Amino acid sequence: MFVPCTGAPRPGSGACRRGMRGTYGPAAWTFVEETDAGLNDQIDTAYTAKYRRYARIIPSNFDIYNRVAMYDVLEDCRHEYKRWVPDDEKAAICIQCDECLSKCPQSIAISTWLPVVEEVLGLGRPYVNAV
Repeated sequence: MFVPCTGAPRPGSGACRRGMRGTYGPAAWTFVEETDAGLNDQIDTAYTAKYRRYARIIPSNFDIYNRVAMYDVLEDCRHEYKRWVPDDEKAAICIQCDECLSKCPQSIAISTWLPVVEEVLGLGRPYVNAV
């Protein structure tokens, strides 16, 4: 469904950009928002609360750890991890059950890496970039 820009030059003329609110008419945004809500409902019923929780926690731990490699800010990341990540959302909660491995879209060895994240950021061990 395509709803052209309201009150703006015709689509494709360079004045309208896809993905920016306001470039399509209100009907298009209503459609997108309703579709997103429907997909979220499907996702909520497909996964248990446990997996939804881990799907949020795992990337946030890796995000902090990856910033060490990208920006060489180990001490800053350790401080952020210790100060701002709640205990029940730290990498230490991983019990290495390997249930996450089949669900990871990037095929990351999550249960191998989360203990490393905890050791480096939480316990002060040296940074490692491979296991």
